[in-house]
Amino acid sequence: MTHIQNPAFLPTVLPFAPGESPFKVKGSAYVAGLMYVEKYLPGGLKSVLDNFRDPRVNAFFGNPFSVSEWYDPYPGALAQWFAARMLGVPFEKHTRRVAAMQVELIGSKIYAPLLRLISSDAIARWGPRMSSIYMNFTRTEIVSVGKKDVVFSMREIPNDLVQAIVFTSCGFCEASLAFSGAKDPSVQPEEVLADGEQFGRPLSQVKLRFTWS
Repeated sequence: MTHIQNPAFLPTVLPFAPGESPFKVKGSAYVAGLMYVEKYLPGGLKSVLDNFRDPRVNAFFGNPFSVSEWYDPYPGALAQWFAARMLGVPFEKHTRRVAAMQVELIGSKIYAPLLRLISSDAIARWGPRMSSIYMNFTRTEIVSVGKKDVVFSMREIPNDLVQAIVFTSCGFCEASLAFSGAKDPSVQPEEVLADGEQFGRPLSQVKLRFTWS
């Protein structure tokens, strides 16, 4: 078992050429992330891309992202890591904030009325499973269900995407629970365990605990 703050779980390099990773995420994550960077970081995306010094990355970010298309997650994860450093905030805090903006963008316009009709318990039980809609490489399993306490396991996450994926999921689910009217929603990662290998990348599984009052 390894702590999630281990640097091995950070996206510090690009293991594939930009756009070539077999692991994919929906463009909604990019749209929210870029909006956050443009709003809060002086110099916006351009200042972030200066950290890469790689014309291939500039080309990757050069076209608009569609919320429904699939994209390589590594350039986005690494860009947000650079952005967090430039803003002077921990990567976890930054990533949760970006995820909350994603919920605000899609939830306030599309899902807010629905979220307010669905119980917090239902969101906690089914929210994490939405990861299969936004990513082509993770799966989730319910570990335990208690009163206002649900534990999930996210499986088959590439090690260098663990913090990016897990903290995004935490922020997204906390914001969704808040939309549903839950008080004091909290989604926290617990243990991290090895979970095999795919495409030459080691994988991990992470338990997440959802609580609210």
